[in-house]
Amino acid sequence: MHFIGGLSIAFAYSTLMIYLEKEKKIKPLSKKVFVIFIISLVALTAVLWEFSEFVSDALFNFGAQQGLPDTMLDLFLGILGGLFPPIFKSVKNSRNEF
Repeated sequence: MHFIGGLSIAFAYSTLMIYLEKEKKIKPLSKKVFVIFIISLVALTAVLWEFSEFVSDALFNFGAQQGLPDTMLDLFLGILGGLFPPIFKSVKNSRNEF
């Protein structure tokens, strides 16, 4: 689930960034900066999600976190899933197929 979550979050951020560039709301980013920016946003989102799981466990004892290995795996899979959409969109956008 965390891999698919990272994938979908990266897809949403990538689509939003490309839309904002087309609408001239932001200046176009180089391919490298675009990929790094999207992956950074995915990583931030994954960390914030894990913080929310921690808080929900601390306040309400939901049992969302199973320990440090579980948290690290969740973060790794989320970021790994987030690698694919920005790279794909960056390559596709560079060929002017949008």
